[in-house]
Amino acid sequence: MRDRWNSLCAALRLPVPDRDAIYACITALYAHPPRSYHNLNHIESMLADFEAVRVSVESAVLVELAIWFHDCVYVPTAGDNEARSADVADLLLRSTVNEADRDVLRSLILATCHNGSASTPDEKCLADLDLAILGAEAGAYDAYARAIGQEYAEIDALRYAEGRAEVIRGFLGRTAIYATPQFVNKFEISARANLRRELATLSL
Repeated sequence: MRDRWNSLCAALRLPVPDRDAIYACITALYAHPPRSYHNLNHIESMLADFEAVRVSVESAVLVELAIWFHDCVYVPTAGDNEARSADVADLLLRSTVNEADRDVLRSLILATCHNGSASTPDEKCLADLDLAILGAEAGAYDAYARAIGQEYAEIDALRYAEGRAEVIRGFLGRTAIYATPQFVNKFEISARANLRRELATLSL
């Protein structure tokens, strides 16, 4: 992961002291609060999936940068995690990345709200990368679902089940869960099967 970060920073021409300091901030943020799913393993998985679709995006460097930052702020019960993550990215990169690229980066990060705001090819690709786990093989998906539940461990079980069911029904109610042809072809069918299976376990 550190080598991957260093390569990205080299492409951005970030000075070594800055890349070291920012990496330290990112790793600290992804470790706090304790996270079962939204941690650096999630980032590593997205980076791996990104390699298969890198040629389809307009700015691979900014998409990759957005992958690193998109969940750096994560409080399970908060509704502004993406906006706050974008704020962190803007703050840490203000002295080394130009304003236009930081604006694009913010839009990319906000696309992972999954509220239909993704409009550019790069935003749609990033949003789909974030949802790739939904189409994973059953065992990996079930581990993901358990990890999400662990992140909400302080929430009453019934309240969590109701909220989780609402999220799942929202995805299933879409014409397509994924926004890009590559992800629709690869994951749409398995994602719907996984989501329906989890919904059935919630017993609502």
